[in-house]
Amino acid sequence: MKKKLCLLLSVLALSTFGFAACGGGEKEPTAKRYNVTFSQDGANDVILWIEHGKTIDETQIPTLPQADVGYTYVWSHDITAPITENLSIQAVLQANTYTVTFNLNGHGKMDKTTLQVTYGENYTLPRPIDGSLSEFLYWKDASGNKFANSGTWAIADDITLTAAWALWTPNV
Repeated sequence: MKKKLCLLLSVLALSTFGFAACGGGEKEPTAKRYNVTFSQDGANDVILWIEHGKTIDETQIPTLPQADVGYTYVWSHDITAPITENLSIQAVLQANTYTVTFNLNGHGKMDKTTLQVTYGENYTLPRPIDGSLSEFLYWKDASGNKFANSGTWAIADDITLTAAWALWTPNV
């Protein structure tokens, strides 16, 4: 009788361990996910859950608001990079950069014929080296208006400025 009882207990113990080893009721491990929150003034936050190492689907990225002339809204983090932590991404107002191209109008010399300017920031225009028979007077825009040599940049576009020259006439 003792042998039968021991045998019965052994079978019962093995079957219990066997069921436990089969994974009955255990959950599959889940990938780590991060909370990515997009915030913009005047709009509800958009909250996404992104798996570790994945990138944000373009269709899930909120549309940035329209900015005033000369400015653009951009996101405060690189939204194309793989996600590896919780992020709070803000819409940030950024001044646009524009290119000023200089047309020497057939006279003088300059090392650089372009200048990068930022909307709303100070600028100083370069002065070209005078030509052999000409003296630089000022820069003018496409309409022929004299352009200030320095100030705060307020043109929201690329622009070409043309040099105005005083021509010398040799005395003979």
